[in-house]
Amino acid sequence: MDKKILIFLIFILLFINICFAYTESDTRGSIYMKLRVRQHGRIYIDGKAEKVVANITLPFNAKIEEVDKNWKIVRDNLGNKIIEITGRPDSNNIFEFNIISTVVSNSIETNDIKDMKNTPSDVEIFTNPTEHIQSNNSNIRELAINLTKNVKNSFERIASLAIWVNRNLRYNLAYSNKNYDAVTVLKKREGVCAEYTTLFIALTRAIGIPARYVSSYAFGKNGWEPHAYAEVWLGSWVPVDPLWFQIGYLDASHTVSYTHLTLPTKA
Repeated sequence: MDKKILIFLIFILLFINICFAYTESDTRGSIYMKLRVRQHGRIYIDGKAEKVVANITLPFNAKIEEVDKNWKIVRDNLGNKIIEITGRPDSNNIFEFNIISTVVSNSIETNDIKDMKNTPSDVEIFTNPTEHIQSNNSNIRELAINLTKNVKNSFERIASLAIWVNRNLRYNLAYSNKNYDAVTVLKKREGVCAEYTTLFIALTRAIGIPARYVSSYAFGKNGWEPHAYAEVWLGSWVPVDPLWFQIGYLDASHTVSYTHLTLPTKA
């Protein structure tokens, strides 16, 4: 009888190789990009197993080119595109996978924004505080309210919050892979894209506007790198990148977007 193991985060080595002819210059402001994305990894099994099932997150706009016909593409309850891969480990209890897809990205421009009247139930979760995004913290709430108290509409409110984050945090590469929570970011006033995005989302949720965290890859001065930005619900999901200072607009270099993250609703 096969032993089926469902693996989400068990020592996965995932390599994202983006093969595309590009120059070494910064591509911020680009309106169109087409890339070939290769996701290759190894799963190391602790013990014996005859079958491995693993869930791998795909780019939102990926068109799969090369994939085993028995693998399934599904979406989770947050809308993330997931591929369920199944296979047998080798004699060393290692399972390798290879997924190749094409990703076409266009810049996003938000032309029609209306103030919210009713928030859909599946969006409501993105107003909740979490252990990492403490939108119910008194300092965060006070700051968010003060920054938006004389602002006329929801778009101007989120713009005010993004402007404050952009101008009052200092970019510091020493914070790479730290992923500090919103309260810590407000205290330290520095970080990288993750910290900018986390604090912005906490401020946005503090005034009752749904906001979610998008984990992606983006092309910057050092080539392709992990990146994070936010989406805010204003009748539809509106992109906001507080680090790159793109509000209601997203250039095409934010092309390999993977997952909308949320955490348990306890704070």
